[in-house]
Amino acid sequence: PQKILFIESLEKIFELRYRDAFKQLLEIVKSDPSWKIVVTCRWHAIDWIKQEFLFPFSIKAQICTIPKLSNNEIEYIKGKIPSLSPFFDNSRIRDFIRVPGHLKYACQVLGNTGEKAETMDEEKLRQVIWDNVIEKKTEQRNGLPLKRRKCFIDICLRSAKSMSVSVPVGENDEEALQQLVRDNVLREVSGRYLPEQDLLEDWALIRYINDTFMECNDNP
Repeated sequence: PQKILFIESLEKIFELRYRDAFKQLLEIVKSDPSWKIVVTCRWHAIDWIKQEFLFPFSIKAQICTIPKLSNNEIEYIKGKIPSLSPFFDNSRIRDFIRVPGHLKYACQVLGNTGEKAETMDEEKLRQVIWDNVIEKKTEQRNGLPLKRRKCFIDICLRSAKSMSVSVPVGENDEEALQQLVRDNVLREVSGRYLPEQDLLEDWALIRYINDTFMECNDNP
C-alpha cells in the first residue's frame, strides 16, 4: 500500500544543528517506492532544500505553489459562513483573506467581535486578529492581554535569535504561557515552547521591530 509522510514547514530544519536523522529518513524512503513525502516550506527555502537534501540523494521532486483562494472557493466559503459574507465582499480586505492562513484567523475572530465589514481594512483586520488571538483582550483579569503579548513576542524573538525551533519558558508569566498553549498559539514540546503558526510568529517579530524603532525615536 502507498504510504505518505507529511512534513510541515521543512525550512525550520535549517535551525537545527544536526540533520543526519532526516537524511537517514530520505535514504529509507528512497529505497522503498511505496513511500512518498509531501512537505510544505516557504518559497525562499526551496533552493536550500534542493541543495541540502534533494540533489545529494538524487531525489526528484514536484514543486507546487499554493495559490490564493479562487473566486469559486471564496463563494463556497461564503455559502458555508453567511455571516461573514459582507467581509468577503469588502475590496479592501478581499486579497488579504484569499491567503488561507489569513482566512483561518479571520473566520475565527470576525464573527465574534462585532466589527462592521464596511469599516474594515487590512491593517485593522490584522489588529483585530492580534487582539483576539494573541492578546485575547476579552479576558482582562490580572493584566493577561499584556502578559500574553509579552510572552508570545519573547518566545518568538528568542527562537529567532538562537536559530532554535523551540526555547525554554524563560521569565514569562506562567498563566499567560499556559493560556497561549491552551489556545493553540504556542506548542509545548518536552518543556520547551514554539509558535504554533509561522504567520503569527512573523507578526510578532514585526511588532518587536516596530516597537523597538519607536522607542529609539522617542529616546534619540
